[in-house]
Amino acid sequence: MRPIAGVRVVARSADGKETLRATETDASGRYQLSGLPRASVRLSVSRMGCISRRTAGGDINSLLDLASAADPVNQDFELFAGGVVSGRITDPQAEPIEGVAVELRRAGGPDSPPARAVTDDRGVYRVFGLEPSRYIMLARLGDPEAVPSYFPGSTDIARAQPIDVASGTETDGIDLRLAPEPAGDSAAGLRQTDSEELTGDPAGAAASPPPPGAGIKDEPLGSIGGHVLSAQTGELLKSASVTIATLLDGKLFSETQGAGPGGTFLFERLPPAAYSLQARKAGYAFRNLTRQIEVAEKQNRTGIEIKMDRVPVISGRIRDFEGRPVAGAGVAVYRLRWQKGHPVADSAGYAISDDRGMYRVTKLLPGRYIVGASKPAPSDGFTKGELDLGSGRTYYPAAASPSQAVALEARYGQELVEINLDMAAQETFFVSGVVADAEAGGPCLTCIIRAISLEESFGFTQAESGVAPNGAYVVRGLQPGRYRILVEKKSAGRKLVSSQILEITNRDLKNVNLVAGVARDFSGRVVFESEPPADPAADPKTGPKSGMTIVLTNPEGIGTFETAGLEEDRTFRFSGIASDDYDVQIVGLPRGAYLKAIRVGGQALPGPGIDMRDQGPLGPVELLVSLNSAKIAGQIRIPDARQNQARRMDATVKLFPRENQSPYLTSLRTGARPDGNFSLGGIAPGSYTAFAVSRNSTLDLGDPVCRLQMRNYGKAVELEAGKAAVLELDLVPEDQ
Repeated sequence: MRPIAGVRVVARSADGKETLRATETDASGRYQLSGLPRASVRLSVSRMGCISRRTAGGDINSLLDLASAADPVNQDFELFAGGVVSGRITDPQAEPIEGVAVELRRAGGPDSPPARAVTDDRGVYRVFGLEPSRYIMLARLGDPEAVPSYFPGSTDIARAQPIDVASGTETDGIDLRLAPEPAGDSAAGLRQTDSEELTGDPAGAAASPPPPGAGIKDEPLGSIGGHVLSAQTGELLKSASVTIATLLDGKLFSETQGAGPGGTFLFERLPPAAYSLQARKAGYAFRNLTRQIEVAEKQNRTGIEIKMDRVPVISGRIRDFEGRPVAGAGVAVYRLRWQKGHPVADSAGYAISDDRGMYRVTKLLPGRYIVGASKPAPSDGFTKGELDLGSGRTYYPAAASPSQAVALEARYGQELVEINLDMAAQETFFVSGVVADAEAGGPCLTCIIRAISLEESFGFTQAESGVAPNGAYVVRGLQPGRYRILVEKKSAGRKLVSSQILEITNRDLKNVNLVAGVARDFSGRVVFESEPPADPAADPKTGPKSGMTIVLTNPEGIGTFETAGLEEDRTFRFSGIASDDYDVQIVGLPRGAYLKAIRVGGQALPGPGIDMRDQGPLGPVELLVSLNSAKIAGQIRIPDARQNQARRMDATVKLFPRENQSPYLTSLRTGARPDGNFSLGGIAPGSYTAFAVSRNSTLDLGDPVCRLQMRNYGKAVELEAGKAAVLELDLVPEDQ
């Protein structure tokens, strides 16, 4: 037998409820658990995709008695590959169904938890790590309490066909056909996200609902028909779920049907109204037409096209440093964007690698991505107060940090395959300390610990854990770099966040102690550089304070944002907020106003941020507002004049401060009118670059590199206080 490294060994209490100690086997397959109580304990070993048994035989679940003076040794186990069951779930037209819950239950055996999986965008599922036995396979779509369908195709469990599973073998082709789930009658789903395209009659303006008391069967009836097709290939999409909805007599009326073999749909016997139209299909982005389809009396609206975008997919294999597949690796996909001049990586998708090391991440948006993989320890293998981030994260293709990763460009209709990661053994370190409760005194029993990587300013948020009963915590698996170790406590309905920024080089950090529940008060005044014109609707005592709100947000998006309104004397006050860093904004400023500066104790701060981690007095705070702002206005030009005449303008103007400007200058945007005209006021004077892009453009112009690449479409402008600049902007082409 070959020794296996990295196998998790856990000692639990006799009832299995408390984790006492946990460790992993070394390169020789050996492990040691020390400091266990003199009592009966329960040992377990686990590795994704494998099943275990005692080498000397006997029940693997039997208790180990530690009451005697002699410590037991040679508690050996062996692992062997579990069985695999795989298949595909489709609808009556043999189209894949995504998100189907699949279970395998032992047939007539001991009552043990079922093995589970969920179908992907191809309708494929795979259940692995099964113990040799006979199983019943069932699948549910939607409601977990719904009547399941059993393999090979019945809702009667008595007619289910058992599946024999052997160790190390795969039973494939366990397929089922299910009826698709109705889209439901939720008006909340009718978001206006994409533009309507008609090849027949143009849609008119939205009509009002029928007058109260008008019954459906009393109305002259019409119809809505068309077809669903791929926006990338033009292929007709059968089995897409199409829904129409409207309000009739103040009540939501909706109807759903699946597109036929030719991608066609037809809704008949429709009363006159303005209808919303939306479509769903596995592997495609949800589509909702922006304009409603108006049906007049006895009118048949035909030739409507619903173009659906195939969502990007990233797939590949995870291997260890010896080239063997890694089962159970956590694969995270991060979408790169820029925010306030800094790169940000938003978590966009997650998958667990299967027994072959294969992973697949779907439901992505177009954009730039990096992929990271780690092999975390199972969540039930920790004592309270321990947070283990695994053996270090590897970024595609084999990088130790996100700055060294290869960024991937994903577009609609693309599947990026063979995005394989080779996980190298990495040295990691830990941070430990004690968390005290500033409110209750003693250890903080309800606190949550998190570690946030500040590598490259991406702000990767890792896992979280509670602290031990004595307030102790330890965060393991940290690679060298800068981190914010954060403790969060809920207090009076809000989150009080405290943190400490530290850097790990080549050693563990101990005695990093934190104090949770530290609350601070923050107050100040809004000061206008010059009094704004009188507003007839404003209170004469307060002037332009109506609707203004002070908003505090954490620069890294941690915790909750805080808000406070203005008093009659234009003062504001925050009570009991977290002791942390904040960015300061004013929402609802008078027209043409902007936040010019923040002064503390009479001194202007370098930017719109305040550090309240220091427990000393903050001093008088003034938010200086200027009305002497700049403005831009102008016209967007479409390169193709014929295109300008053929459709409405659907564009956004984005304004970016140029380099070496004041931090008070921020990026701004405004939408263009249908004729391409735009205007934007309340701009802090300075140097900017303006761009015009389609509303649904995937270009991340917040990225300075992207702006440099698109510089031929940008317009540099110097904005002066109290003046307006007139611009003509070329619309950045869609394929840029």
